[in-house]
Amino acid sequence: MKRRATLAVAAAATATLLAPSACGRNSQTVHDQQVFSLRGTHLVIDIPASDLQLMPGNGPGIQVQRWLSGTAAKPGHASWTLDGDTLHLGINCSGLVVSCGSRFQVAVPPDVSVAVHSGSGNDTVSGLPGPVAIDGGSGQVELSDTSGPLQIGTGSGNITASAIRSPTVHATSNQGKVDIGFAAPPQMVDIRCTVGNATARVPTAGHRYRVVVTTDTGTAQSTVPDDPNSDSIVQVFSHNGNATVLPAS
Repeated sequence: MKRRATLAVAAAATATLLAPSACGRNSQTVHDQQVFSLRGTHLVIDIPASDLQLMPGNGPGIQVQRWLSGTAAKPGHASWTLDGDTLHLGINCSGLVVSCGSRFQVAVPPDVSVAVHSGSGNDTVSGLPGPVAIDGGSGQVELSDTSGPLQIGTGSGNITASAIRSPTVHATSNQGKVDIGFAAPPQMVDIRCTVGNATARVPTAGHRYRVVVTTDTGTAQSTVPDDPNSDSIVQVFSHNGNATVLPAS
């Protein structure tokens, strides 16, 4: 796989910390950063086994920082490459491993949309103005202060959002709760859980919604008035859990 040209902001480690490992010994944490030149306005992030933080960037490139500890901090056990529009962020923790920790932070320019394919790590998104799509595995997804369309899905992780201004939100979890809180009235909300509670919290001052709340085995309830003629739709469903629509506090 051919790696695109990258611009190093800081070569090698810029900071080290000491953290206890599973056996009580000290494990060095190494911090690096790098800027990747993206051609186009769409970024795909492939991150199978690490925590990810997405935040707004202030430059034309994709600014990436990483924190590695234990086996992940050893030479050849971590990688970051940009291939076309796909940023690959990986670690190798195979073999006899006492500790292997990793965390990545990606700062995205305001005109770039982001799609994330993650595995077992947690994903945190804050302040992004553009569209965000996350296809998650067993990790948690937390969002705040977003204003672009959201398409979020997890296998067994919870999805929580607060103070968002996104006009459309589609959130799905197979085994986890979904709780989405809005700071501005949305146009379309679609929340679905297979096993877990599903909750939408929407502003009600001066705004009305067409509300559809259903569940197969739990309790379905809404304290937000249903207006069948409204163009704003809030749909909340749980197969095995409670489905709830509440006024945003």
